[in-house]
Amino acid sequence: MQTPTRWTRLATLLCAALLCTTALPARADHHDHHHGDQASVKIDKARYKQEKDRFEVKGTAAKEATVALSDSESGAAIATVTADDEGKWKYEERHPNAIPCRVRAESNGQSDERHVEDGDHFPGGCGLGTPPPTPEICDDGVDNDNNGLTDCADPACANSSFCQVPPPATTFESACNDGQDND
Repeated sequence: MQTPTRWTRLATLLCAALLCTTALPARADHHDHHHGDQASVKIDKARYKQEKDRFEVKGTAAKEATVALSDSESGAAIATVTADDEGKWKYEERHPNAIPCRVRAESNGQSDERHVEDGDHFPGGCGLGTPPPTPEICDDGVDNDNNGLTDCADPACANSSFCQVPPPATTFESACNDGQDND
């Protein structure tokens, strides 16, 4: 009767060893499968390839999430892409007119930024520029161009008809004792 007990123990140990070795890869696969399900967005690579004149940005986000790409410095929109069913996304532009020095990816309230590798090799340098300032409106009491000066105090309004000082009166008082200012 002792022999079946040994075989039973040996079989139990072998079975347990086999279950443990097969369970480990299943757990690793489970973890890798959910990597793209994370709520955060991440830029893995942002670069300009001078030899191919190509700008590319790659990253991860939640599965099938919408990712908005923009210039981190100016806020200028670049593109909107969608992550695949593994959470991977990619944007590529061949022969771009301009590229950012730093790119931002936003998705589901999360964001990530990354310096564009070799962006300084782009002809004319990197940077999408800042949006043009709002022009000053000379008669609204607001500092529209955000330079700290309002309306007629702003040099942008120097030639505005609203800010022109009328010429001094050249008429003379015709009736001095009528109690009215006639000039």
